[in-house]
Amino acid sequence: MNKLLVIINSPPTFAFIDKSIDRDWRDSGLGDWLGFYDVLRNESGHPQGVRFWPFEDAAKLLFRLEASSNVRFGDAGNSICLLFRPDAEWVESRSGDQWMEEARLLLGPSGSLALLFGFDVMPMDERRRLELALPS
Repeated sequence: MNKLLVIINSPPTFAFIDKSIDRDWRDSGLGDWLGFYDVLRNESGHPQGVRFWPFEDAAKLLFRLEASSNVRFGDAGNSICLLFRPDAEWVESRSGDQWMEEARLLLGPSGSLALLFGFDVMPMDERRRLELALPS
């Protein structure tokens, strides 16, 4: 279970999955590397969400989304922050991972969108912390 699926609804749905994806979802066809991402962490190092800086093609779709307490736009509108809780706060110095592997955009039922982030290269203990931080 080394891929994080983020279904972008209100609030977003987060789940670690293996390589198989539900048949209701299909790859957007934009490729498997659509931007940079990191794990947002608080002062204690606990994961608070995932931040994504999409490249242009993915950005055209993602930046049509409306901001909410769990979906915030940052970096002068260049990134999207997908947060585990509406009150999530993070510290830049504790964020900024370099464990990027893949970032895909998926298309789902009724025009819904999801992101799939790869975490195979993230150390097991860090991946476990991320998994435990996901909302249930």
